[in-house]
Amino acid sequence: MVFGLALTSCNNDDNDIEVPEDNPVTTSGIMTCKINGSTWQSTTAASVIGNGLINVTGQITSTGEMITMTLNAETATVYSLAQGTGSFAAYKETSSSATSFVSHTAGGSGTTSVTQINTSNHTVSGTFMFTGVRTTDYTLVQITEGVFTNIPYTEEAAATFNNTFDADIDGVAFNPTLIYAASAFNMISITGSENGSFPSIGISLPDDVTPGTYTTSAWGSNKILYNASQNTGSNADGSYSGTPGTIIVTSHNTSAKTIEGTFSCTAVPVTGSNATNNYAITNGVFSVEY
Repeated sequence: MVFGLALTSCNNDDNDIEVPEDNPVTTSGIMTCKINGSTWQSTTAASVIGNGLINVTGQITSTGEMITMTLNAETATVYSLAQGTGSFAAYKETSSSATSFVSHTAGGSGTTSVTQINTSNHTVSGTFMFTGVRTTDYTLVQITEGVFTNIPYTEEAAATFNNTFDADIDGVAFNPTLIYAASAFNMISITGSENGSFPSIGISLPDDVTPGTYTTSAWGSNKILYNASQNTGSNADGSYSGTPGTIIVTSHNTSAKTIEGTFSCTAVPVTGSNATNNYAITNGVFSVEY
């Protein structure tokens, strides 16, 4: 995890925010929700906090069915899971599923509310909901009424790697203030954004990618996404897909979890958008720990 911000209220061992009484309640250490209206409950759940991120994962161990959320801070607050925000959620149907449903792409959305970080017991609690998109065929999944209560968390040591991410957008330098990278559901996601907001550029690659040159596509494993503003989808100047485009991976150390490379593309409006303009993204470079 590399997505730092320190825990707020560090002198308060309970760092709690009360959950409203009308919120659903679940068994301690377990994640529950509804998936397309059907009740779902994990058999195991765990969390990791560190390096400016919170990750919470629930899984049914017998099938590998899994929900995970990666949040770009370490505080009890509400996180948007939409594209370009630096936070995301994903749902994987089985351990053998080749692709997952993700919130941080065109058509995806959602929120996670971390309501309590208990630093004495090392547990985290909250609620969530999101719309996930399977980018191979644009199928949607609706995750609603999500709850995680007293999920045990471990603390991750501070990262020492110096992440970098830069590019030019129509010839103007883009030097993001927040660089986020993580691995989940067999994919590496890398995002550079202005303080976790917009504009932002995101790159997705398989987590077993080897050095080489890769062509990007809207629905494939190798993707470049550009968010000009929060007005996504049919609201014109929002989300753009980097096609045609190229990602050159120059180095990938799977043990150290570092990856470096360059990228460029023509960012065109996503399917369903009313936007007509394109953006030239050039001189892109990334070097991150995920």
